[in-house]
Amino acid sequence: MESEALEQVGHLPFYITGPGQTDGLMVGIIILALVGVVLIGVFYLYLHAWDCPDFCALAW
Repeated sequence: MESEALEQVGHLPFYITGPGQTDGLMVGIIILALVGVVLIGVFYLYLHAWDCPDFCALAW
């Protein structure tokens, strides 16, 4: 009976965690979201640090 339960647990996908264990997929998604927000902010500030709107207006 116990070996059957252990055998079934071995076939669970990686994103299903047991009670009290860290959810690695959620941690990874949170890190990815934070990095994405920071990169979008850096890109936004980069565009405005060079006065891109004024530069683009002069180019046309």
